[in-house]
Amino acid sequence: MSGNNTASRAITVGGADLALTKTAGNPSPRAGVAVFTIGIRNNGSSNATGISVTDLLPAGLFSLFAVETQGNYTSANGIWTVGNLVSGSTATLTLVTLVTARSARS
Repeated sequence: MSGNNTASRAITVGGADLALTKTAGNPSPRAGVAVFTIGIRNNGSSNATGISVTDLLPAGLFSLFAVETQGNYTSANGIWTVGNLVSGSTATLTLVTLVTARSARS
């Protein structure tokens, strides 16, 4: 039995490095329209595939419409199916919502 039965080699593995941001046009809306922007950027050296982001709206916010630079947003389950994102690129989702007066007081 040999005492030297291991080997090692340094390798560099590239990969996706996703950064997610969310901003609110008005962080304390009373009632009316509130706009949220979600951005995802691939800062990595490789392409990212099969990306999905879940962002459920809290009670009292109702989705009016969404504008995606890429993919598709489904308001019923809050899932933004982004798809693939090449290295260095960004995708954005803008959610326009309605804030009810009742939810603004809670």
